[in-house]
Amino acid sequence: MVFFNFGRSLIKATVFHSNLPHYSQSAFGTHSPRMESSRLSRASEAWGKKFMQVIKNSGIFLGAILAVSLTGCMSAPPPPAPEPEPVAAPAQPAPESVTITGDSILFESSQSNVSRKGMPFIRKVADVLNAYPRSSISIEGHTDNMGEANYNQKLSEARANSVMNALNKAGVESSRMSATGFGMSKPLVENTSSSNRRTNRRVEIVVTGVDAPMIREAIQNPIP
Repeated sequence: MVFFNFGRSLIKATVFHSNLPHYSQSAFGTHSPRMESSRLSRASEAWGKKFMQVIKNSGIFLGAILAVSLTGCMSAPPPPAPEPEPVAAPAQPAPESVTITGDSILFESSQSNVSRKGMPFIRKVADVLNAYPRSSISIEGHTDNMGEANYNQKLSEARANSVMNALNKAGVESSRMSATGFGMSKPLVENTSSSNRRTNRRVEIVVTGVDAPMIREAIQNPIP
């Protein structure tokens, strides 16, 4: 018994072999057993070739079906992974500004030089500023309302430069500092008395940077 697979159909072929009679009759006459055996052998060979051809053709057909099936089963390649989001740099703390002033950097009327009384305070400020070199320093000079505006403007600039020079002599680098005069345009109090006018004759040291709060705290401590 032989099985042949044609696509989805399974064909079973059974070949029977039995002892042949010594002779057989046909419409064409009598054949000897030897002739009959030869004829059957040729017929079997012919059928075998046909079966082999069918199997071969079926194999090609099944191979094509298998190829198409496998092609359909093949999944598309996965899409490329998305680019990673850029990592944001940590935010830097915003710089702060603090204003340093005091009775030690006040000026007599029409005077622009730092008094001997004010020098210990100037040196302390310089020491603290040198401990925090990342900060920038703006030195602002002011006057009272006595005199002409143009005169007071120049006087305020002279006071700012005087303090800046004193800080520089105490070790603060000049590249960190700038000096500006505002004349009598920014009074702290009304110029209605001599005491108030003295308060307005001043220099303010404005420190800007992330270390500004620590600088203010250090300067506010009493001078040893």
